[in-house]
Amino acid sequence: MIKHAILHATMMGALIAVVTGCAGVSSPPKPTAGESYELGKRAYEAGRYDRAAALLRRHLDDASADSQAWYDLGNALARGGQPEQALHAYNQVVSRDASHSRARYNRGLVRLRLGVADMRRAQREGGELAPGTRARTRRYLACVIERLGGGDAAGACEPDTEGDAAREAQ
Repeated sequence: MIKHAILHATMMGALIAVVTGCAGVSSPPKPTAGESYELGKRAYEAGRYDRAAALLRRHLDDASADSQAWYDLGNALARGGQPEQALHAYNQVVSRDASHSRARYNRGLVRLRLGVADMRRAQREGGELAPGTRARTRRYLACVIERLGGGDAAGACEPDTEGDAAREAQ
């Protein structure tokens, strides 16, 4: 009797699956390049940067020459905490469109972010810096900030590297 009930339930489940179309479930079709791009932009606007990056990469698989998509990917990666990959995306934009000033600017911001991370790591790891290095770094960054703000800092801003400071101390 129990075997008969189990067999009956199995047959009913299979019948329901066939009738409702569940027997041959297939995955939804892959979005087109244009759809992936639009979905990626919406994900970015919603703050879902990892999802945006995945969708924009899918779009770029089919449209690798799309400078705007590379730029949007760079933004998603930068916001998503992946600055090295963002740098690569911005480089792709500039290689395709040398006049893309927003990509150049954002690439500079990402480089600055990576540089600050390196400097902080050096401080955390306890390496000794030559005397005056931090003061020279602050002056350099103040010069950069003034120039970015449209100020006319005399001459170019030139950083003193740690090696330069060590030679001066000798």
